[in-house]
Amino acid sequence: MRLWERKGAKIVNDPSAAVLARDKFATALKLGEVGIPVVPSLAFFPWEGCEFNRLPAGAAVVKPAHGLQGRGVSFFRTRDEAEAVVRGIQWGDTREILAEHSVAQPVIGSIGQDIRAYVVNGICAALVRRTASDPEEPRANLTLGAVATPLPPEHPAASLAVAATRAIGLDYGGVDMVEDANDGLQVLEIDAWAGFAGLEHATGADISGQILDMAIGQLRNSDT
Repeated sequence: MRLWERKGAKIVNDPSAAVLARDKFATALKLGEVGIPVVPSLAFFPWEGCEFNRLPAGAAVVKPAHGLQGRGVSFFRTRDEAEAVVRGIQWGDTREILAEHSVAQPVIGSIGQDIRAYVVNGICAALVRRTASDPEEPRANLTLGAVATPLPPEHPAASLAVAATRAIGLDYGGVDMVEDANDGLQVLEIDAWAGFAGLEHATGADISGQILDMAIGQLRNSDT
């Protein structure tokens, strides 16, 4: 993308911001720096020592830092169980060829449920609550069969999503959030290239059209 940019192409979503958003831990650090509520996150290389007691007590989830669509996500009843499983994996020489780090987080709110917002050009274009249709499925991804229920645009998750994408520097993207009875809404992760077909179907929003309008507007306002 940087090569295209140097050739005069207009890139929507700055590549540096998009790469930052792809790393769940780096995203959490950035959002925390600017005071945006974010799910506590612990990054670690699975073959190295990790201290899960730094996480809040209770259920925990472990996921690849650059994972997509719920792949590689594991839920555990306690943080001690999560740590025991991670420490028990025989990694061998994997560390010599694999530089991917993992992220451990406490489970916040209802398992199998989260809120997904799609932000375009500083506006929350669509907002839904995602709920797993299978009670045994802890992941709320639409690609895994979750059901999306539209939320009103005045829901506080909308403004939180806008602030989160602005803090990362994205022109558009999906924002996943969870809510806790005591601590309220917290950002779980941001995806610069999140799919939006399911959200368009659930809400009727023309997300693709809004992205296109934004891109055309940026092109007209640029010197390219």
